Amino acid sequence: MINRKQGIGFFCSKGKLLSLLSIILLGTVSAFTDQCTYKQLPIFVGGSSNEYVNCLVFDPKNQMIVFGGNTTSSKFAPAGNDHAFVAGVDYDGNWQWGKFYYNVSYAVSDVSGCQMSSDGSSLSLFVMSNSAPVIMDINTKTGDINKFLSVEYTAMTSSSVPVFKTYGAVYFDKKDPYDNLEYIYFAFLMNSKVEMLRMQVKSATPVIDWSYEFYEYTST
Repeated sequence: MINRKQGIGFFCSKGKLLSLLSIILLGTVSAFTDQCTYKQLPIFVGGSSNEYVNCLVFDPKNQMIVFGGNTTSSKFAPAGNDHAFVAGVDYDGNWQWGKFYYNVSYAVSDVSGCQMSSDGSSLSLFVMSNSAPVIMDINTKTGDINKFLSVEYTAMTSSSVPVFKTYGAVYFDKKDPYDNLEYIYFAFLMNSKVEMLRMQVKSATPVIDWSYEFYEYTST
């Protein structure tokens, strides 16, 4: 937990981001970059409530360290409810960028995990927005969004909305060794059952080409 009350660091001003309801979004607006210009380590970010970090990666290509998680600090995030934050610093601890993300009116509420893509060219984030899993692929140098893929439940026989939980299980393979296509592998819980999927994302319309469901059963 990072708490502004516990330690000396810098406080970043709040802001808002705009985004589009689209399967693929290009770019966002920085939320707290301008006020975060101190050049020192360690770095503290946050507000008067709690911050949790669930993502920390090192990008050797762009010489960046990227981290992200969840905050409920109203003087840090655009509002006092759950907001995901992601930020990047260089090797010397110089602040490069920091962002909050929105899916139209719904805030991206939490970053549950992250992983660099297979070729190291981008960072995949597994996040939650409007209580549903979202996969984001971002540029580590700027924080801009390359892809924004929302997992939506389509009811076939039931009108009840499932409960989702994510734990950071995401991997972006930029070139499959068998067909040279791009695939994103990811897994999450839906109503306590493990869902594992592969999504083909090279084309303009992403397609889930296989999925598995794992759940506990009792043999008779």
